[in-house]
Amino acid sequence: MTLVKFSDVVTINPKEKLPKGSLAHKVAMEGIQPYTKFIPNYIICKYTGGTKFRNDDTLFARITPSLENGKTSFVTKIPKDSIGFGSTEFLVFRPTDKILPDYLYYLATTNTFREMAIKSMTGTSGRQRVQTDVVANYVFDLPSIEKQQTIVSKLNPLDHKINLNGKINDNLFELSKILFEAVLEDDRSELTNLANLTDIQNGFAFKSREYIGFSDTPIVRTLNIGADNLFDMQNLKYISDESRTKYQKFEFKTFDTALVMVGASIGKTGFVTSRTNGGLQNQNMWRFRPLNSEMPGLYIYNLVTYANSQMQGYKTGSAREFYTKDAFKNFEVPVGNADIYKAFFAIQDLLDNNASQTTTLTAMRDEILTQVMA
Repeated sequence: MTLVKFSDVVTINPKEKLPKGSLAHKVAMEGIQPYTKFIPNYIICKYTGGTKFRNDDTLFARITPSLENGKTSFVTKIPKDSIGFGSTEFLVFRPTDKILPDYLYYLATTNTFREMAIKSMTGTSGRQRVQTDVVANYVFDLPSIEKQQTIVSKLNPLDHKINLNGKINDNLFELSKILFEAVLEDDRSELTNLANLTDIQNGFAFKSREYIGFSDTPIVRTLNIGADNLFDMQNLKYISDESRTKYQKFEFKTFDTALVMVGASIGKTGFVTSRTNGGLQNQNMWRFRPLNSEMPGLYIYNLVTYANSQMQGYKTGSAREFYTKDAFKNFEVPVGNADIYKAFFAIQDLLDNNASQTTTLTAMRDEILTQVMA
């Protein structure tokens, strides 16, 4: 081990030239999955400004609450020798020849490094940012390249499997969409109002005075809906198990669907898997659940996403947009049939199995990270 200063082995925000208006791979802050190494998707668009990066760089969110929410990712999959760009709220870490790219990423995800960065934050409440000079002067023990390779070899396979599970689930969601569109386009499909197939449950505005600091009953918020359309169970608030009895009507069940119906993230949709089962539904979202047990929850999810895609003209409110529940209740949707439902049941079970496996793999990775980076 050698004691080093971060800026002696890492270049922070390396300078890159990218002409304005040129096409490049972009990743926005919302494109980063919490506590997830690989970036699921990039978009190709014209460069208008922002932080610039290359493959093997680490993107580190420098603003609250993105940093606290675990938004740190490793850049891959952009063309060789190309430059990508993203939010100005990223710090870009580029390794020198003294530190492996993957090891740098794992260093940036350790509790010690994150806590140092969080403590350095200054600014107004809700818009605090990490102080770059504090990060640059961070001192840590750097192992040899050989030792770094050994550590990376223990962690990388888990992150690659987590990434693969995410891709599989993306494909499963896409498959369910294709099946639903076939029903939608079939002139023989029976049509009915959405309210005849699912109930629509409001969330609850839990009071902060009920929060406790340990893991009893989780409160699931809109920020827990990930870019993968599943709920992550990170950065949760909790109430005591004794208190949950009075909030049973707000409990999520496996294969429920949630839709954000107000505010900046209106229209954001999440599918509930067993890892979210029993969590309590917070305010600002509706919960959809089949009225008939013979109808799969994933079919309801597709009905809701279809209705949402058609509801852009039904938003109301000037300062803060919101949906009206009646517009969704009265929206006409196809009913489907037993054969279609059988396919949806199979797909949702695969989605749930992958999500559960990812939860297990993530816990394993985090435990190993704590041990090998101590």
